[in-house]
Amino acid sequence: MGRTGLRFLEKGARKILKVFDSVTGFEFLQDLSAMLISTAGLLEGFKERAQQVSSLLRNSKTAFLLVTSPQSMVLSEALYFHQKILELDLPFEGFVVNRVHLNQGFTKNLPAMLKGIKNISLPDSKREALAQILKSYGSLVEQDQSQLRLLKDRIERNDQLTLVPHLESDVHDLAGLAELGKYL
Repeated sequence: MGRTGLRFLEKGARKILKVFDSVTGFEFLQDLSAMLISTAGLLEGFKERAQQVSSLLRNSKTAFLLVTSPQSMVLSEALYFHQKILELDLPFEGFVVNRVHLNQGFTKNLPAMLKGIKNISLPDSKREALAQILKSYGSLVEQDQSQLRLLKDRIERNDQLTLVPHLESDVHDLAGLAELGKYL
């Protein structure tokens, strides 16, 4: 809205305020009028700034990269955001799926590992605990693989998907960043 439009709005607002003045009282209307007039200047550059932001988001040097995890709720939110990016015809580069429990043959070898626990020299309670840990990890692997299949079905190209395995510790220093960088 340009200055002419704001002046027109101001004149119209003054006429309406005269009617309100007779009903509500002059002081209230003066305060309201002062507030409306003072905010008019804020709106002047809003349209230009919004156009600049839109232009930046659509620039060929800009791309959206969604970082998610294989957890169902988190992945659902990322897929929703991905759909909105596509609907708005914004440049999309891909997904980084963080903290993935990679299979690497784990589920295939799980039955043999569980059998092998019987041969380990440990008290029965420790062997049972170890077996439970392996089964739990197998469940995590299967859940992650299931979510990754869902994601792969929704994306256009496989090169839009980068997997980062669940690391032994959180990234909180340069060594951790270097380790993370190996997967990106």
